[in-house]
Amino acid sequence: MAWNIWGHSLPEMETWITSHGFPKFRAKQLQDYLYRRYIFSFDDMTQLPGPMREWLKENAVLEKPVIMSHITSNDGDTTKLLVKLSDGSLVETVCMHHVYGNSICVSTQVGCAMGCIFCASTRNGLERNLTAGEILAQVYAFRELFDAPIHSIVLMGAGEPLTNYDEVLRFIRLVSDPGLLNISLRNITLSTCGIVPMIDRLDLRHPSYDRSTLCRRTSDHACDLPPCAE
Repeated sequence: MAWNIWGHSLPEMETWITSHGFPKFRAKQLQDYLYRRYIFSFDDMTQLPGPMREWLKENAVLEKPVIMSHITSNDGDTTKLLVKLSDGSLVETVCMHHVYGNSICVSTQVGCAMGCIFCASTRNGLERNLTAGEILAQVYAFRELFDAPIHSIVLMGAGEPLTNYDEVLRFIRLVSDPGLLNISLRNITLSTCGIVPMIDRLDLRHPSYDRSTLCRRTSDHACDLPPCAE
């Protein structure tokens, strides 16, 4: 079965490459082609030897989401992308163009199970979690469209990030990897509607991560609380 090479860390790529008899350093070359040079055709990865390129075409796939449409606000400050995933699911990604740089808002799930009355993402419930690679691909969709650097990332699109905990943390490790986007952790914000056990878990294991909550703290606004916080 072909392996989807998109959305893996360098150690994961090295393990896969060496398990098939190729030198370890080829994994870094492959990663650079994908994440730094945006070359997605194996034929164009000319630093790799011909036999390896042929082997990749037979044993690897690149399931990268496709930009279906995009729209920019009249003032030019915000661009929204509709992205189609490999199974046909659609998610939205938003880029905010600030004077200090570009900020990307990514989705972490298709739909959402939280039931917040102020959010349209939850109307049809949760369809599925996104993989780290699918979340990462939203960021690269912006890079593909605008060829511009990214200053910060917010996990505030469709879905509750903390109910997709493992894949979201894999995504954060990927985008903060110096070999990929090298986004500082202080420039990555995780937004949650208040999944307290997972917040505690995040605080214990990753105290440097920034997160925000959408919950109001006063009872006079209780009707606006997400169901999980009632």
